[in-house]
Amino acid sequence: MLGRRRLAYIPEGPILDEARISWHEALPALTEHLSQAGAFLVRMGLPGHLRRWGAEEVRHALASAEKEQDAPQDVSALPPAWEGPHMLRTRQQLLDLGWREPEPSTDFEAKPAAVRRQHSADQTNGGRRRGGPHLR
Repeated sequence: MLGRRRLAYIPEGPILDEARISWHEALPALTEHLSQAGAFLVRMGLPGHLRRWGAEEVRHALASAEKEQDAPQDVSALPPAWEGPHMLRTRQQLLDLGWREPEPSTDFEAKPAAVRRQHSADQTNGGRRRGGPHLR
């Protein structure tokens, strides 16, 4: 927290009933609400699993990486055992709205995905931002 400004962190994204409301309606409303509540940045992950890998394939890849130079260096380079079509669509909708995925990492630290709202010229005032947070 910086003074009255806050970081809004939604590690596994909001759960949304997409039969009733779309991400194109919900995400701008969410970021506006968080902005009015004092958020200067929103860090948000996907609201579910995008891909999964089998334990055996991961073990094999890690063992190969230690032995071979051209072996995959991280799990995301392996073909997934499962991909969620619904979450692939959700990911694309969020990307279309300005959400940015976290950088791939071999670290085991939390690096949530992010939403960034671009401010248009009518939202600035003499070069200063007016209303709304810088969301990533």
